[in-house]
Amino acid sequence: MRWVAEKLSVDTYVNLMDQYAPAWKVGAGRFSELDRRLSFREWEAALSAARAAGLWRFDGEKRR
Repeated sequence: MRWVAEKLSVDTYVNLMDQYAPAWKVGAGRFSELDRRLSFREWEAALSAARAAGLWRFDGEKRR
């Protein structure tokens, strides 16, 4: 988020999506830590990091 804010602009439109769902072979082998849905805390941490970096143009602030 800092990179986006510093290298592009704090006015950059950011789409923070909470809908990640593991698919295909993600949990079978090297990437087993990704074999779960995103937690509410993780999604909120991403939103918080974006705000802390100065970003303000978001899509997807409502968690389903």
